[in-house]
Amino acid sequence: MKHWFQRLRSMPKGLRIYIIYSLVAGTGVSLYAGLVTPFGRSLGLGPSTIGLYFTVFSLVSVVASFAGGLLGDRLGHKKIMTFGRALWALQALFFAVSRDWKLFILSAVVRGMVDLMMAPSMAMAGSLASDSNRATVFGVLAMVQSATGVLAPIAGGAIADRFGPRVAFASAIPLILIAAYLISTFPEPEKKVRRPRAARVPVVDALRGPAGGVARLMLLFMLFNGIHNAILNLVIPLFVQDRFGVAYTGVSALSTASSLGTMATSILGGRLADRYGKGRIGATLIVMGSIPMLPMAFATSVSQIYLIFFLSCLVGNAASPGLQALVVESVPEEVRASFIGLFGALFGVSYAAASAVVGRLYSVNQMLPFAAFYVNMFLSTVVILMVARTTRSKSLVPAPARPQTAPKISR
Repeated sequence: MKHWFQRLRSMPKGLRIYIIYSLVAGTGVSLYAGLVTPFGRSLGLGPSTIGLYFTVFSLVSVVASFAGGLLGDRLGHKKIMTFGRALWALQALFFAVSRDWKLFILSAVVRGMVDLMMAPSMAMAGSLASDSNRATVFGVLAMVQSATGVLAPIAGGAIADRFGPRVAFASAIPLILIAAYLISTFPEPEKKVRRPRAARVPVVDALRGPAGGVARLMLLFMLFNGIHNAILNLVIPLFVQDRFGVAYTGVSALSTASSLGTMATSILGGRLADRYGKGRIGATLIVMGSIPMLPMAFATSVSQIYLIFFLSCLVGNAASPGLQALVVESVPEEVRASFIGLFGALFGVSYAAASAVVGRLYSVNQMLPFAAFYVNMFLSTVVILMVARTTRSKSLVPAPARPQTAPKISR
């Protein structure tokens, strides 16, 4: 423990504060994030209506994600992040007082608006590192955020089982507000000389730049990733409730299983990506992490579902630090938050469409969403392998031009 405190003190101040902020914010959100689907069930809502929650949240997120990137580049990341955390506290409050489907769906609108902070948060985290260690930094942050998902979901589920879900929602509000305050303590980023408007690089032009191919493939991958997450977040909680009869704590344990797997290997995944190539390591881990998911539809006990989540996240989520760094590095810094916003908007489009469809599929037959899940998993694997092939032969950050010499190509 003493060793870890020494490591924390030796980190740059900005990264140190961001880690503490991530711990507090992650704990607050993790207390209730896994309770949304079973809470909807407790209100008497069916799979289609609960699917509507995820659809509304995702549609609002589409606009909020892109707008947040633009606002972050113009107004500053800290302001947008603080506003986003305040909205997250408001959503928890809406859940705490919700009595019917109306406020339940309204909370989806607020949750979608929270994603105003997604692009500025990722851009802020990316600015804390250099190109040589960015994936490692993202790995550290992923490990910290996953650590909050180990015990907090179980605690939230236990509170919901003992005192009711509304108490669990209310207990998250103070932590989220403390996280909003911590954002104000982030060090201000270095002031950069703004280029003349005519010399600035629009996001669309950045997609045509030296790393445009990687950026476009990552956008396509995010579409499939939205479908992947929609099925996991909507269908799996319903599946374990209907198939195995678990309560709030049992559903929340899904988040704990995935967080344990993610926490164990996030830093290792980031270090491997920095050393051997972000695209190559990302593709390898995504493919390996997909294998444990194959028998999920045929599980005969809830413990098997927990094991599948753990193993898949143990390997597959280790790819996230490298892929996040790949996204950050694939466009110029001046439009980075805007591009990440576009990234999040495409995720929201696919998440919304998938939520609307899989909720109805589940109502018809529990196995239909799993069929869609396996097809989507195959397509996303093909795209990430294309990313690995593209990044294998060229650097994302071109070397400065040198007269009479060929540019150096890094692998």
